[in-house]
Amino acid sequence: GRADGKKTMAAITDMDQPLGRAIGNSLEVLEAIQVLKGEGPEDITELSVLLSGMMIHMSGLAASAEEGRADGRRGCPAAEARGEDERRG
Repeated sequence: GRADGKKTMAAITDMDQPLGRAIGNSLEVLEAIQVLKGEGPEDITELSVLLSGMMIHMSGLAASAEEGRADGRRGCPAAEARGEDERRG
């Protein structure tokens, strides 16, 4: 990334277990839609919020990945419902 002038970030995650409950492309797509509706499994929802926070930050819409994550949570009903909203002060 640096050599080409591109911003990069990495999420170091524990990937020794599958995410979610679905197996197979079409079922995994349906599960992703459930996550967007706030009805998905907690593990894949949390990873989605983490990655969205990184993307929001890298787009310049948030000063940090943590701030982007808070913005991502506000856009995710499941995360908000669990009371995990990290609002900016």
